[in-house]
Amino acid sequence: MSTVKDLGQNKILGEGRYGIVFEGVWCKKPVAIKRIQLLHISSNQREEEALKKLEHPNVIQLFHIENDSTFRYYHLELCNASLEKLFLNNEDPNKYRGPMPPTFDVLNQLALGLEHIHKSGLIHRDIKPENVLIWVQNPENGQVSMKWSDFGLSKHINERGTFTMSGVKGTELWFAPEIFKLQDDAAANAEEKGTKQRGTVKMDVFAEGLVFGYYLMGGLHPFGSRYQIVPNIIAHNPVNLSKIQPQYARDLIEKMLADQPEERITSSDVVHQLERIRNPVNQMKLFALLKSQKNPSEEGIKTLIDQGFDLNYVDVNGLTPLLYLIQKKRNDKSLFKLLQFLIGNGINVNCKDEYGRNALHFFCQYNENENFIGIIRLLIEKGIDVNNKDNNGRNALHLLCGNYKNDNLIDIIQFLIENGIDVNSKNDYGRNVLHLLCRYYKDDNLIDIIRILIEIGIDVNSKNDDGENVLHLLCENYKNDNLIDILRILIEKGIDINSKNDDGRNTLHLLCYNYNYKNDNLIDIIQFLIEKGIDVNNKDNNGRNALHLLCGNYKNDNLIDIIRLLIENGIDVNSKNDDGDNALHYLCGNYKNDNLIDIIRLLIENGIDVNNKENNRRNVLHLLCGNYKNDNLIDIIQFLIENGIDVNSKNDDGDNALHYLFGNYKNDNLIDIIRLLIENGIDVNNKDNTGWNALHYLCRNYSYFHNDICFIDNIRLLIENGIDVNNKDKNGRNVLHYLCRYYKNENLIDIIRLLIEIGIDVNSKNDYGDNALHVLCWNYENENLIDIIRLLIEKRIDVNCKNNYGDNAINFLRNHYSHQNRNQIEELLNQHMGDVTR
Repeated sequence: MSTVKDLGQNKILGEGRYGIVFEGVWCKKPVAIKRIQLLHISSNQREEEALKKLEHPNVIQLFHIENDSTFRYYHLELCNASLEKLFLNNEDPNKYRGPMPPTFDVLNQLALGLEHIHKSGLIHRDIKPENVLIWVQNPENGQVSMKWSDFGLSKHINERGTFTMSGVKGTELWFAPEIFKLQDDAAANAEEKGTKQRGTVKMDVFAEGLVFGYYLMGGLHPFGSRYQIVPNIIAHNPVNLSKIQPQYARDLIEKMLADQPEERITSSDVVHQLERIRNPVNQMKLFALLKSQKNPSEEGIKTLIDQGFDLNYVDVNGLTPLLYLIQKKRNDKSLFKLLQFLIGNGINVNCKDEYGRNALHFFCQYNENENFIGIIRLLIEKGIDVNNKDNNGRNALHLLCGNYKNDNLIDIIQFLIENGIDVNSKNDYGRNVLHLLCRYYKDDNLIDIIRILIEIGIDVNSKNDDGENVLHLLCENYKNDNLIDILRILIEKGIDINSKNDDGRNTLHLLCYNYNYKNDNLIDIIQFLIEKGIDVNNKDNNGRNALHLLCGNYKNDNLIDIIRLLIENGIDVNSKNDDGDNALHYLCGNYKNDNLIDIIRLLIENGIDVNNKENNRRNVLHLLCGNYKNDNLIDIIQFLIENGIDVNSKNDDGDNALHYLFGNYKNDNLIDIIRLLIENGIDVNNKDNTGWNALHYLCRNYSYFHNDICFIDNIRLLIENGIDVNNKDKNGRNVLHYLCRYYKNENLIDIIRLLIEIGIDVNSKNDYGDNALHVLCWNYENENLIDIIRLLIEKRIDVNCKNNYGDNAINFLRNHYSHQNRNQIEELLNQHMGDVTR
């Protein structure tokens, strides 16, 4: 039977926002009992549905559910610890010191559990060490199981393994990279109502790979320390991956952590690969020998050969000992000698992995050996096929030019050419060697390599499947000063300067779009291209000309000189892209330097339309106020006003420049800019489509304003100019709600006092029934909270007010406020309450 009656006296195992987990007993069995208030039961609906559906030894088991008049109780398997407790400091009393399964079994059990979850039509969505539980079934014989838990964010998936996402949920440090992209896409498309995104079960697989790595490295995250993790996941930089042992696990995790979901293996693939690893252990002794010693001895390898080990055995990753050796020992000085020994003992130099790569592919891709040419010569002498192509149509030269970074690349290319490699070979994406060189190689001697390839007869006008020739790739990626010299050679050899890629961009577009090229001689390159006949007014498929891309990407102070050059050569300054943006939009949305005002002046002098609106109805004043942060913003706004900008222009969301300003600008002269806009007729009471006026924006976005005096002065200025302090947004929130929710500084009391003097309604409720007292007690954390509450009480705020969920201010205070004077605040509220529910 359950023991829920006196549950409050039991040991608490954990607490969440809506529930508490206690130790308990059910049917004479120790269990964990999760208690949730009935009014919050919807918060646990997903977990309840998932646990009812799942039955697997590696998923936490739900035994029983019951209710009383107040709570719902879930009786769950009682486990000993969660995985992260295994790696706490030895001094920590919460550290788990019990038995664990063998390493392979830990991975295999978790893999089987996740496969079951996915096959049951669910995605977990919150995989992390805290949700991996350790259950010691029999302490005497060390029988231990690993179990997945906490299905509060789980969702149903369709037969393709995808699901609809209404928002990003989970724990950021354990997100797959596509989740961050979905976040960015959601933010970029925030204006599109009802936008739905789709996720896949591959997100779980990525997180499982992180948990595997975390366990194998003793609590170390594969993507680095806490503050490195998110940027490293986004950049696909698993800095600790090389530390993972054993090798089979590292190779498996690498596949689980593939950056692109379509390249990532499934949860069933993880199970199958672990099963494959379990069987050929004996045959893997040769691989273990090659891995375990820095310089494996020929004698040790010969002993294994004599015992019958197959030198051409293929492991679970499709690698033979030859391919494995080249990949893993690529920078060892002994590699050449070991290769000679293996070849002498009958190893197949033309063996390929599952992707069609031979030893030459591997060596050109993982190229760190000082005897590079010597090893290539050895492989060629022993009959390796230099023109072998992998499954993507790449030969060794493609991989070499896409990966090798050292100056002696030119010598290696010459050697391969001498041995018959096809320089005009294209991979399955239409790229030849010149494409890859111009995309990836960064050294100054690129010009010499290009000369050699041209002499051999490479097609300089060849295009890849994206319609790019080498001129496009160079101008998009190369960043050295001698770019102009390389362009000169290619143009002399007949490359089509006005060729466009599949996006409609010519060389000038890509040069102006190149984030890498920051050199001051950009103007000389553009001058050269113009002299050679480039079309300065060419538009890409989005309607952008070179001026758009230049103003949207170039950051150097000499931008003004380049723009002047383009204008002198006939570029259309009023050209608009397909979204309605002209060059001024791009400039004011991206350029941060102080000479912005001079560039704007130049464009206006040359006839640009300052009142042009893009398709979302934003003019340049919106973009300027939303992006520019320098003190001379006021001078630029003054200049635009003098040139006829419409200060009251609104975008499609109903925002005017004042709204944008309060969302971006935090300098001390903000008040002067507000005054300037007001003097020129801006509507301070303009509301956006959500009902926010400028005061809402100010109070929402300046919650951490670094100058308290400036902040209150800005509010006072808006009030003096007639702003409606009692305006409510579409959710019924007035400014007092927003201040009490977001403002954290101790002078909040002074701002509230000012608003009260002006006549703000302290008893206004939002659509959830919350008044300012509710919001304040939920969010404000400074000790002068008691003084603010006292002020609101003096101004007759309704302390007995309950929101739509039946909560009064004391409920929020108890759950969210932790300072020592909490009891004193409760007493104050009790004194003014007719009825307090405890």
